[in-house]
Amino acid sequence: MWENKISKKVKPLFLTYTNGIFHFREYEFEDSYLYNSLVLKREKKNTISEGAINTETIQKILNSVKRIKEPKFAFPQADSFAKVINRCELLNEYVILDRDYITENYDFDSRQTNYYTDAARYLGLVDKKFEIGKVKNRLSRKL
Repeated sequence: MWENKISKKVKPLFLTYTNGIFHFREYEFEDSYLYNSLVLKREKKNTISEGAINTETIQKILNSVKRIKEPKFAFPQADSFAKVINRCELLNEYVILDRDYITENYDFDSRQTNYYTDAARYLGLVDKKFEIGKVKNRLSRKL
């Protein structure tokens, strides 16, 4: 196979960046003759930030935040905040996405699509509107 054609060991590495976090993953083929034998060996997550957060900083933020009433829709059931943030990143890039597009391209069912969209709406990050028989989402105009 390909191992016979090269002299150095090949390490399948995958680097992604989302929500301000770099995800670095190293994989290994359990059987070099089977491409579907790829398994995750280790993973590291890193962020780049300026300085540390301390109790005083948190207190200043808490005191400066304007409190608002709870939204008039159901409390979100999303279990991955990373997916909520990723939805906002996509809306920042594409401006408007309809529910069907999200459901099809993320391998979600429509219920999951609603959970993550509602979580973003609950946080005031996303607005939902109905347009020509479709549910469409965009980043909140309040941002």
